[in-house]
Amino acid sequence: MRIQVFQHVPFETPGYVAEWAELRGHTLATAHLYRGDAPPPPDAYDWLVVMGGPMGVYDEPTIAWLGPEKRAIHAALGAGKTIFGFCLGSQLLAEALGARVYVNSAQEIGWMPIEYSVDARKHPALAHFPAAKPVMHWHGDAFDLPAGALRLASSAITPNQGFIYADRVFAFQYHIEMTPQIIDALIAEFPNALRPTPTVQSADEIRAGTRAHASARRDDLFRMLDILAARSGGGAA
Repeated sequence: MRIQVFQHVPFETPGYVAEWAELRGHTLATAHLYRGDAPPPPDAYDWLVVMGGPMGVYDEPTIAWLGPEKRAIHAALGAGKTIFGFCLGSQLLAEALGARVYVNSAQEIGWMPIEYSVDARKHPALAHFPAAKPVMHWHGDAFDLPAGALRLASSAITPNQGFIYADRVFAFQYHIEMTPQIIDALIAEFPNALRPTPTVQSADEIRAGTRAHASARRDDLFRMLDILAARSGGGAA
């Protein structure tokens, strides 16, 4: 199976998605949009993975590659591709599906709980997800639920922590793809963002959460991807 990644900054890589693809024998290609790579057309891949980043969907006037990326996401949706979006990626998918994306009431940064919806946990690829467990957050924006989408999860200040659309678009406002190395890179890149509040943890708290929870979230992600790959006929090559 051919997996295409849209990456927005050097330090937010596909993480555990790339690890899974390598272990399962799938091909993974990355378009580094921030350094001028053009997003490929839908016939170049089977799955699309849209990564996170510190920019927002509304930054198109100052970020030249956002417009072409948005058109590429629309093309992937129109072609019926399986698409995964993490953080900014989820916001780009929400916008592409006609939903409002906006600045949230507060930032969520660190390992904090979400609660999966009952309907989401009925999905065969998500049934193994725990009902309520800490996940890694690093976001300040939020989105409305697109029309026709199934709410994935919610948190105390963010009612839409993700969604499933048409049983082939999986949007995660939070991060289950981040390895400890990526989380350390974010801490190093944005130390001034880590002034503790009720929804922002310190660097030490985040590192402790990573030690406690990252491995389990990796297992959740791997199992989901295995189920979806088997469904699409994309078992290990």
